[in-house]
Amino acid sequence: MKFSIVTHGDVDGVVSSALYIAKLIREGIKRDDIQLVFAQPFQLPDELKGEAVVVLDIAVNNADQSLTEVFLKKIKDRLVVWIDHHEGWVEFFKKLPESVKDKFIISNDPAAAQTVYALTGLTDMHSFVEDAIAADTRSGKMSEKGKLIDEAIKSDPNDDFTRLAAVWWIVGGGKEDIEDENYVKLREAQKKICRDKS
Repeated sequence: MKFSIVTHGDVDGVVSSALYIAKLIREGIKRDDIQLVFAQPFQLPDELKGEAVVVLDIAVNNADQSLTEVFLKKIKDRLVVWIDHHEGWVEFFKKLPESVKDKFIISNDPAAAQTVYALTGLTDMHSFVEDAIAADTRSGKMSEKGKLIDEAIKSDPNDDFTRLAAVWWIVGGGKEDIEDENYVKLREAQKKICRDKS
């Protein structure tokens, strides 16, 4: 089965998708059968591959709910789960048939990664969940690995390749290994933002 994962491009979205992908891989889904798409409530993909769609850390577009409705209409028959932690879903849910409502997990957690973590139970990835919470709430301290992901992503907001590197680095265990091309890419992006600040 081929999966498309649509996720927000911040630390929370990156960690959420890494958790879900790690779960899929442990269930026997191949890396090549997973398409990862970074999005925002006002910028949702037109085309998605695969028979299964997972949406993570994407809020309802409260400025124009029809954008969310159109997107959901396109994917509803393939939607496996939509996990989010933002407010604003109450009105949207009133319009949904029960069969689709059942596929949504909307929590009050401080980060979507915490909800995904509860679903997947991947205890070896808990430190990244803490980083996602710290990044999303702007409270608490991020670990050095969390800072690496955050700064690498912020070095170029339009660079989805860095986000992909972050996701696959987390899935691979998040080791600080210069032989790991994803780690090297993140370090290079982080250096760029540090240079820009100086």
